[in-house]
Amino acid sequence: MVVVGDDAGRPLVAEMLRSYRANSDAAAGSYAALTAFRATPERDDLVLLDMLIPGLSGEETLVELRRVRADVRALIIKGYNEGEGITRHAGGGPLADTNVP
Repeated sequence: MVVVGDDAGRPLVAEMLRSYRANSDAAAGSYAALTAFRATPERDDLVLLDMLIPGLSGEETLVELRRVRADVRALIIKGYNEGEGITRHAGGGPLADTNVP
């Protein structure tokens, strides 16, 4: 699942992942992502999660995703260099995080 708040970037990232034959549903914000994830929690092997999304923060969204499925993996993307909070609050932290321009 791709959860990116940027309307221009979200479909590009989802399409790129599809080119690698990955399931890549896309959500514009936390509430849409949580609704989709709760409906089929086993569907997503990885959540590509932007920290700055509409609704809950990316960090709060990851906490909620892990309440549904504790073993969900996440790749965090952010446009700033601050990762301490992610590990502190997201139940073990993400699989990885990376900064984007």
